Amino acid sequence: MFCTRAEGVRGKQAVQWRLVDEVIPKRAWDAAVRARAIEAAASSPRPNTQSGSLGVRLPRLTPT
Repeated sequence: MFCTRAEGVRGKQAVQWRLVDEVIPKRAWDAAVRARAIEAAASSPRPNTQSGSLGVRLPRLTPT
């Protein structure tokens, strides 16, 4: 069961109540997303260009 207040829940309280993991201000959103993407890519076992691997090469498609 879940319930909240009629006026809603602000970010800080949502974190305290463990409804969300983190609150990020709009002005910092792009940088936070970029940082998380870089962190996720660094811990991924998949090949990437920084490791010198090119991954799977696919043939060029010719639409008909």
